Amino acid sequence: MPDAGDESRPVVLIVDDDPNVTSSLARSLRDRFTVFTATDVETALQILQHQPVAIVLTDQRMPTMSGVELLARARELQPDARGFIISGYTDPAALVEALNLGSVHGFMAKPWDIAALRRKLEQLAQEYQAAVNERRAAREAQAQMAMLRQMLDQLQTDYLTTLELVSWESEVPPIITSSIGSPLAQSAPATFNDLVAAYRSLLDLAAEQRGLHDQRSLPDRLRVLSERLGLLWAGPRDLIEIHTQALRQLCRGQTPQRIAVYMEEGRLMLLELMGHLVNFYRIRLAAQSHE
Repeated sequence: MPDAGDESRPVVLIVDDDPNVTSSLARSLRDRFTVFTATDVETALQILQHQPVAIVLTDQRMPTMSGVELLARARELQPDARGFIISGYTDPAALVEALNLGSVHGFMAKPWDIAALRRKLEQLAQEYQAAVNERRAAREAQAQMAMLRQMLDQLQTDYLTTLELVSWESEVPPIITSSIGSPLAQSAPATFNDLVAAYRSLLDLAAEQRGLHDQRSLPDRLRVLSERLGLLWAGPRDLIEIHTQALRQLCRGQTPQRIAVYMEEGRLMLLELMGHLVNFYRIRLAAQSHE
Protein backbone atom coordinates (compact mmCIF):
# COMPACT_ATOMS: atom_id res chain seq x y z
CA MET A 1 0.00 0.00 0.00
CA PRO A 2 1.36 3.48 -0.81
CA ASP A 3 2.70 5.73 1.91
CA ALA A 4 0.29 8.69 2.20
CA GLY A 5 2.10 10.44 5.04
CA ASP A 6 3.83 13.05 2.83
CA GLU A 7 1.60 16.12 2.52
CA SER A 8 3.69 17.39 -0.41
CA ARG A 9 2.39 14.45 -2.45
CA PRO A 10 -1.43 14.71 -2.69
CA VAL A 11 -3.34 11.43 -2.55
CA VAL A 12 -5.26 10.41 -5.68
CA LEU A 13 -7.70 7.50 -5.68
CA ILE A 14 -8.24 6.06 -9.19
CA VAL A 15 -11.43 4.02 -9.66
CA ASP A 16 -12.15 2.12 -12.88
CA ASP A 17 -13.44 -1.40 -13.48
CA ASP A 18 -10.78 -1.83 -16.19
CA PRO A 19 -7.46 -2.67 -14.43
CA ASN A 20 -5.54 -1.56 -17.52
CA VAL A 21 -6.92 1.97 -17.08
CA THR A 22 -6.05 2.15 -13.37
CA SER A 23 -2.55 0.80 -14.05
CA SER A 24 -1.93 3.21 -16.91
CA LEU A 25 -3.09 6.24 -14.93
CA ALA A 26 -1.17 5.16 -11.84
CA ARG A 27 2.08 4.89 -13.84
CA SER A 28 1.50 8.38 -15.28
CA LEU A 29 0.80 10.03 -11.93
CA ARG A 30 3.02 8.29 -9.36
CA ASP A 31 5.94 10.66 -9.91
CA ARG A 32 3.89 13.54 -8.47
CA PHE A 33 1.01 11.98 -6.47
CA THR A 34 0.52 9.20 -3.97
CA VAL A 35 -1.80 6.85 -5.86
CA PHE A 36 -4.38 4.34 -4.65
CA THR A 37 -6.35 2.26 -7.15
CA ALA A 38 -9.63 0.34 -7.05
CA THR A 39 -11.41 -1.66 -9.73
CA ASP A 40 -14.74 -1.76 -7.88
CA VAL A 41 -16.83 0.65 -5.84
CA GLU A 42 -16.67 -1.40 -2.65
CA THR A 43 -12.87 -1.26 -2.53
CA ALA A 44 -12.94 2.47 -3.31
CA LEU A 45 -15.32 3.16 -0.42
CA GLN A 46 -13.17 1.12 1.96
CA ILE A 47 -10.15 3.23 1.01
CA LEU A 48 -12.15 6.42 1.51
CA GLN A 49 -13.21 5.25 4.97
CA HIS A 50 -9.63 4.75 6.14
CA GLN A 51 -7.40 6.99 4.03
CA PRO A 52 -7.43 10.80 3.60
CA VAL A 53 -7.83 11.39 -0.14
CA ALA A 54 -7.34 14.67 -1.99
CA ILE A 55 -8.80 13.63 -5.36
CA VAL A 56 -11.09 10.82 -6.46
CA LEU A 57 -10.54 10.15 -10.16
CA THR A 58 -13.25 7.81 -11.41
CA ASP A 59 -14.83 6.36 -14.51
CA GLN A 60 -18.52 7.20 -14.96
CA ARG A 61 -19.75 3.88 -16.28
CA MET A 62 -19.16 1.05 -13.78
CA PRO A 63 -21.11 -2.15 -13.04
CA THR A 64 -22.69 -1.39 -9.64
CA MET A 65 -22.58 2.40 -9.29
CA SER A 66 -21.96 5.34 -11.60
CA GLY A 67 -19.03 7.68 -11.10
CA VAL A 68 -21.39 10.50 -10.13
CA GLU A 69 -23.00 8.29 -7.48
CA LEU A 70 -19.60 7.21 -6.17
CA LEU A 71 -18.44 10.81 -5.86
CA ALA A 72 -21.62 11.70 -3.97
CA ARG A 73 -20.78 8.92 -1.49
CA ALA A 74 -17.16 10.08 -1.36
CA ARG A 75 -18.30 13.59 -0.48
CA GLU A 76 -20.23 12.20 2.50
CA LEU A 77 -17.12 10.40 3.74
CA GLN A 78 -14.60 13.14 2.93
CA PRO A 79 -16.21 16.54 2.28
CA ASP A 80 -12.95 18.20 1.20
CA ALA A 81 -12.00 15.57 -1.41
CA ARG A 82 -12.22 16.72 -5.04
CA GLY A 83 -14.10 14.48 -7.47
CA PHE A 84 -13.12 14.17 -11.12
CA ILE A 85 -14.69 11.99 -13.82
CA ILE A 86 -12.75 10.58 -16.75
CA SER A 87 -14.95 8.56 -19.08
CA GLY A 88 -15.98 7.81 -22.63
CA TYR A 89 -19.62 8.06 -21.60
CA THR A 90 -21.59 10.21 -19.19
CA ASP A 91 -25.11 11.40 -18.56
CA PRO A 92 -25.02 15.20 -19.08
CA ALA A 93 -27.99 15.83 -16.78
CA ALA A 94 -26.46 13.76 -13.97
CA LEU A 95 -23.10 15.46 -14.44
CA VAL A 96 -24.59 18.96 -14.31
CA GLU A 97 -26.51 18.05 -11.14
CA ALA A 98 -23.35 16.65 -9.54
CA LEU A 99 -21.39 19.77 -10.48
CA ASN A 100 -24.07 21.93 -8.87
CA LEU A 101 -24.03 19.81 -5.70
CA GLY A 102 -20.26 20.06 -5.45
CA SER A 103 -19.42 16.36 -5.61
CA VAL A 104 -17.86 16.61 -9.11
CA HIS A 105 -15.18 19.21 -9.80
CA GLY A 106 -14.37 18.36 -13.40
CA PHE A 107 -14.73 15.96 -16.35
CA MET A 108 -12.44 14.73 -19.10
CA ALA A 109 -13.35 12.42 -21.98
CA LYS A 110 -11.44 9.28 -22.95
CA PRO A 111 -8.89 9.03 -24.45
CA TRP A 112 -7.38 11.54 -22.07
CA ASP A 113 -4.58 14.04 -22.58
CA ILE A 114 -2.23 13.15 -19.72
CA ALA A 115 -0.57 16.59 -19.64
CA ALA A 116 -3.95 18.34 -19.40
CA LEU A 117 -5.10 15.82 -16.80
CA ARG A 118 -2.02 16.42 -14.65
CA ARG A 119 -2.57 20.18 -14.78
CA LYS A 120 -6.18 19.71 -13.69
CA LEU A 121 -5.19 17.38 -10.85
CA GLU A 122 -2.59 19.90 -9.65
CA GLN A 123 -5.31 22.56 -9.52
CA LEU A 124 -7.68 20.24 -7.63
CA ALA A 125 -4.91 19.32 -5.18
CA GLN A 126 -4.38 23.00 -4.40
CA GLU A 127 -8.12 23.50 -3.88
CA TYR A 128 -8.20 20.47 -1.58
CA GLN A 129 -5.30 21.74 0.53
CA ALA A 130 -6.89 25.17 0.80
CA ALA A 131 -10.15 23.58 2.00
CA VAL A 132 -8.29 21.44 4.54
CA ASN A 133 -6.37 24.46 5.83
CA GLU A 134 -9.57 26.48 6.12
CA ARG A 135 -11.32 23.70 8.04
CA ARG A 136 -8.31 23.33 10.36
CA ALA A 137 -8.20 27.09 10.97
CA ALA A 138 -11.91 27.09 11.74
CA ARG A 139 -11.47 24.30 14.31
CA GLU A 140 -8.56 26.14 15.93
CA ALA A 141 -10.56 29.37 15.98
CA GLN A 142 -13.50 27.61 17.63
CA ALA A 143 -11.23 26.13 20.29
CA GLN A 144 -9.61 29.51 20.90
CA MET A 145 -13.01 31.18 21.03
CA ALA A 146 -14.24 28.67 23.62
CA MET A 147 -11.14 29.25 25.73
CA LEU A 148 -11.53 33.04 25.59
CA ARG A 149 -15.23 32.84 26.43
CA GLN A 150 -14.42 30.68 29.43
CA MET A 151 -11.76 33.17 30.54
CA LEU A 152 -14.17 36.10 30.19
CA ASP A 153 -16.82 34.26 32.21
CA GLN A 154 -14.26 33.54 34.92
CA LEU A 155 -13.09 37.15 34.97
CA GLN A 156 -16.66 38.37 35.43
CA THR A 157 -17.08 35.92 38.31
CA ASP A 158 -13.81 37.15 39.84
CA TYR A 159 -15.02 40.71 39.47
CA LEU A 160 -18.24 40.00 41.36
CA THR A 161 -16.20 38.34 44.11
CA THR A 162 -13.92 41.38 44.28
CA LEU A 163 -16.94 43.66 44.64
CA GLU A 164 -18.16 41.68 47.62
CA LEU A 165 -14.75 41.60 49.30
CA VAL A 166 -13.91 45.31 49.03
CA SER A 167 -17.49 46.65 49.28
CA TRP A 168 -16.93 48.73 46.15
CA GLU A 169 -20.51 48.74 44.87
CA SER A 170 -21.16 52.40 45.62
CA GLU A 171 -18.25 53.52 43.44
CA VAL A 172 -19.35 51.56 40.38
CA PRO A 173 -21.29 53.57 37.75
CA PRO A 174 -24.91 52.38 37.29
CA ILE A 175 -24.30 51.31 33.68
CA ILE A 176 -21.74 48.75 34.92
CA THR A 177 -23.73 47.28 37.79
CA SER A 178 -26.85 47.02 35.62
CA SER A 179 -25.04 45.17 32.85
CA ILE A 180 -23.31 42.55 34.99
CA GLY A 181 -25.21 39.28 34.70
CA SER A 182 -27.57 40.59 32.00
CA PRO A 183 -26.90 41.20 28.30
CA LEU A 184 -26.11 44.77 27.26
CA ALA A 185 -28.81 44.51 24.60
CA GLN A 186 -31.35 44.33 27.44
CA SER A 187 -29.77 46.44 30.17
CA ALA A 188 -28.51 49.26 27.91
CA PRO A 189 -30.03 48.93 24.41
CA ALA A 190 -28.87 52.36 23.20
CA THR A 191 -25.30 51.61 24.26
CA PHE A 192 -25.53 48.17 22.67
CA ASN A 193 -26.67 49.63 19.32
CA ASP A 194 -23.83 52.14 19.45
CA LEU A 195 -21.34 49.31 20.04
CA VAL A 196 -22.78 47.35 17.12
CA ALA A 197 -22.31 50.39 14.88
CA ALA A 198 -18.70 50.81 16.04
CA TYR A 199 -17.94 47.11 15.49
CA ARG A 200 -19.66 47.17 12.09
CA SER A 201 -17.50 50.11 11.04
CA LEU A 202 -14.33 48.24 12.07
CA LEU A 203 -15.41 45.08 10.27
CA ASP A 204 -16.13 47.04 7.10
CA LEU A 205 -12.68 48.64 7.39
CA ALA A 206 -11.07 45.21 7.85
CA ALA A 207 -12.80 43.97 4.69
CA GLU A 208 -11.63 47.02 2.72
CA GLN A 209 -8.04 46.62 3.95
CA ARG A 210 -7.98 42.85 3.38
CA GLY A 211 -4.59 41.86 1.96
CA LEU A 212 -2.98 45.26 2.59
CA HIS A 213 0.27 45.40 4.57
CA ASP A 214 -0.50 48.61 6.45
CA GLN A 215 -3.39 47.87 8.82
CA ARG A 216 -2.00 49.66 11.87
CA SER A 217 -5.13 51.69 12.54
CA LEU A 218 -7.35 48.62 12.88
CA PRO A 219 -5.61 47.00 15.90
CA ASP A 220 -5.51 50.35 17.68
CA ARG A 221 -9.23 50.93 17.10
CA LEU A 222 -10.01 47.37 18.23
CA ARG A 223 -8.08 48.00 21.43
CA VAL A 224 -10.06 51.19 22.06
CA LEU A 225 -13.31 49.30 21.49
CA SER A 226 -12.19 46.55 23.89
CA GLU A 227 -11.51 49.16 26.59
CA ARG A 228 -14.96 50.60 26.05
CA LEU A 229 -16.45 47.14 26.40
CA GLY A 230 -14.31 46.48 29.45
CA LEU A 231 -15.59 49.59 31.22
CA LEU A 232 -19.08 48.15 30.73
CA TRP A 233 -17.92 44.72 31.95
CA ALA A 234 -19.23 43.18 28.75
CA GLY A 235 -19.28 39.39 28.73
CA PRO A 236 -18.93 36.72 26.02
CA ARG A 237 -22.65 36.88 25.24
CA ASP A 238 -22.38 40.60 24.58
CA LEU A 239 -19.46 40.18 22.18
CA ILE A 240 -21.18 37.37 20.29
CA GLU A 241 -24.41 39.40 20.00
CA ILE A 242 -22.53 42.51 18.82
CA HIS A 243 -20.60 40.43 16.30
CA THR A 244 -23.75 38.69 15.01
CA GLN A 245 -25.78 41.88 14.69
CA ALA A 246 -22.99 43.68 12.84
CA LEU A 247 -22.54 40.76 10.43
CA ARG A 248 -26.24 40.60 9.68
CA GLN A 249 -26.35 44.29 8.91
CA LEU A 250 -23.25 44.22 6.72
CA CYS A 251 -24.18 41.08 4.78
CA ARG A 252 -27.68 42.19 3.89
CA GLY A 253 -27.90 42.41 0.09
CA GLN A 254 -24.20 41.62 -0.46
CA THR A 255 -22.69 39.16 -2.96
CA PRO A 256 -21.61 35.69 -1.74
CA GLN A 257 -17.96 36.71 -2.25
CA ARG A 258 -18.34 39.81 -0.10
CA ILE A 259 -20.21 37.85 2.58
CA ALA A 260 -17.35 35.33 2.70
CA VAL A 261 -14.88 38.20 3.25
CA TYR A 262 -16.99 39.62 6.09
CA MET A 263 -17.30 36.19 7.71
CA GLU A 264 -13.56 35.50 7.61
CA GLU A 265 -12.50 38.98 8.74
CA GLY A 266 -15.18 38.93 11.44
CA ARG A 267 -13.93 35.64 12.81
CA LEU A 268 -10.40 37.04 13.13
CA MET A 269 -11.62 40.34 14.56
CA LEU A 270 -13.76 38.69 17.21
CA LEU A 271 -10.83 36.58 18.41
CA GLU A 272 -8.59 39.64 18.62
CA LEU A 273 -11.25 41.66 20.42
CA MET A 274 -11.80 38.89 22.97
CA GLY A 275 -8.05 38.70 23.57
CA HIS A 276 -7.84 42.45 24.22
CA LEU A 277 -10.81 42.26 26.56
CA VAL A 278 -9.29 39.40 28.56
CA ASN A 279 -6.09 41.44 29.01
CA PHE A 280 -8.11 44.52 30.03
CA TYR A 281 -9.97 42.57 32.72
CA ARG A 282 -6.78 40.98 34.03
CA ILE A 283 -5.10 44.36 34.45
CA ARG A 284 -8.18 45.94 36.06
CA LEU A 285 -8.71 43.08 38.48
CA ALA A 286 -5.04 43.09 39.43
CA ALA A 287 -5.27 46.82 40.18
CA GLN A 288 -8.41 46.37 42.27
CA SER A 289 -6.91 43.56 44.30
CA HIS A 290 -4.17 45.93 45.51
CA GLU A 291 -6.55 48.70 46.56
